[in-house]
Amino acid sequence: TMGDAEGGAEEQDYEEEDIATGGMDEGGLEEGQEDDLFSRLGESSDDPEQKRMYMEYLSLIKEIDCQNKIIQDIKAQVMDMCGKPCKTRNELREIKRLRICMEQENIKLHTMMNRAVQLQNFGSHRHYRELTMTTTVDDDNISPYCVGPCGAPLTGGGVGGSGGTADDCSEEAGGSSCCQVEGQEDRLIKALSKAMQKMKGACPEDMKMMQEIACAIMASKGSKPKQVCSPGPCNKSPCDESSSSICPPPPPARSSKRQRPCPPEPTCPPPPPCGPPSGPCGKSDSLDKLKKRIVSMQCSVKKLLNEVSRRESAQTCGAGGGDDDDDDDYGGGADISRPPCPEDPDPLVISGGKRNTKADKYEKMKENYTRLLTQYQRKDCQMKELEQRMKGFVGSGPSKGASDADAAELNLLRARVNELKEEQLEFKCIMKEQSQQLEDYRNKYMLAQQKVEEQCVSLEKLNMNNKRIEQQINTEVKEIRSKFQEKLNELLHFPKLLENEQLKLAQVCKEKDDLQSKLVVVCKELKSCKIQLENPVADLSPQLAQCQLDLSQARSEIEELLRQRDLFCEQLKTTQDDLDTLRTESAKIIAGTKERAEMIKAQQQDQINRLEKELAQCRATASLSVNDREAVIREMQGQLNTLSYSFDAAQKQIKTLRNHIAYVSNENCFPVKC
Repeated sequence: TMGDAEGGAEEQDYEEEDIATGGMDEGGLEEGQEDDLFSRLGESSDDPEQKRMYMEYLSLIKEIDCQNKIIQDIKAQVMDMCGKPCKTRNELREIKRLRICMEQENIKLHTMMNRAVQLQNFGSHRHYRELTMTTTVDDDNISPYCVGPCGAPLTGGGVGGSGGTADDCSEEAGGSSCCQVEGQEDRLIKALSKAMQKMKGACPEDMKMMQEIACAIMASKGSKPKQVCSPGPCNKSPCDESSSSICPPPPPARSSKRQRPCPPEPTCPPPPPCGPPSGPCGKSDSLDKLKKRIVSMQCSVKKLLNEVSRRESAQTCGAGGGDDDDDDDYGGGADISRPPCPEDPDPLVISGGKRNTKADKYEKMKENYTRLLTQYQRKDCQMKELEQRMKGFVGSGPSKGASDADAAELNLLRARVNELKEEQLEFKCIMKEQSQQLEDYRNKYMLAQQKVEEQCVSLEKLNMNNKRIEQQINTEVKEIRSKFQEKLNELLHFPKLLENEQLKLAQVCKEKDDLQSKLVVVCKELKSCKIQLENPVADLSPQLAQCQLDLSQARSEIEELLRQRDLFCEQLKTTQDDLDTLRTESAKIIAGTKERAEMIKAQQQDQINRLEKELAQCRATASLSVNDREAVIREMQGQLNTLSYSFDAAQKQIKTLRNHIAYVSNENCFPVKC
């Protein structure tokens, strides 16, 4: 497994690698830059295939870095949403979706890492660095049980590197109470290291406090009287006699075997490792974690006090002891002064907020306590070294011829030892006072913590009441809505009935108007009939004959008009048919003329194109002929020049020959003038 178990030095190397790859992209891929990134194993250069695989590896590490950033962003979103005290249904769905997305991105990252391993093994032979791989939320929840005291994994390693093995020495003393107590301490250290790995977003004060807690626990663990299963040589760092500075602690040696001590003295049991937040409220979980941290700090303080009392008793009875006991004590002091793991501490992100004055005072007192503890350890180291030197002088025994200088030095050393003992007593008093103040501040802090928990409980009760009231309101609103819906369903058919009645009313009104108009006509006829009945009837026979004659004439005229109409209809039909035929013929003629015009246009266009081509060819031939003519003219001019030059030369030769002939024929004659 790779990721958070990698060391800070490896992460720094990988950041340097990213910077170098970025510079390579900007400036171009050159051979010198490739050698700067990863040096070759041998002197031979890469073949083209290895070079191509190396370039693929460089691009792949960039993609891996981007993939790590994507997974970290998704994990931050998941942690933020999980940290909310109350989650809605949509938020739970969003958390589930983000987890699925994180798993998919993690699968992509594993595929890239496998490809990177393949390129490292079968690509260009170079000194590759280890690659980091970020972890998911589930890995973070499991990892407190899979890391060692300093955050290193129990098994496995990184890409391109070899991981160390952890063989427990519990095979020799398995099943004893020593293993159980040590297992509890290991779990405590594992949880603390995991907390330090997760505190990248916390404030510097929390990080510093976690470092001091880790230092105190490691010092208390290393200062106990141990019977190591497979002890190694004690790494001593002798202090300078003349200097009063702090002795540098020996570097922690990496051993392939884990040493388990024998059962320690009865102390406070360490708290179990803090698991992932499983409750709905993240604030109460953070408070519980803070309580556990305070309890662990109290246990470490008690361990340190027990160790101080043990050393006091050892110093009182150390006059008759041998050199081996002093060496063991010195080794224990070296273990006490050993700093915590050099990795970058990342404790769990505790709920933020402004620190109150009590917490600040508590931090200051704790810092003073740790500072006094380190000074006490330094003085203890110096005192033990001086005691060893004194025992060396006393063991060798003063010879009869001992010089006064040795006696003076011995007196000075004894005075120095007395001074250191006095300082030790002063530091003990100061440590007791600091521990009392620390206890007072712890009690105040616990009271404040209790108040905070009470407020949290009251807030939870208020939230529950609000939820209950909200549910009641929602149920009442649903009931009212259902009642309104029932009323609406009951009144839904009334608009249709109203429309039907309105239509019937409109129809009845229309019939009423028709009947009123008919009634008016009937009334008028009734009045006319009454008038006719009142007036005497005249002789209407001539009027009737005249009307009949007019009617016969009108009928004959109507028949004539109908006959003319039929004639006109026939003519209209014939003219319509002629018009249709003319339209079809004209359309055919127009289509034919259009086709001919298109054909003529195409022919003319082809002819124009052909003429343009011929014109271009003629222009080209004309330009070529002009060029040829100029070339011929130049050539002929050159030939004429050569001919004229040859002619002049021939004339000169003829002249010389004539002169020669004349000279030969008559030596006394002068040359002929031309």
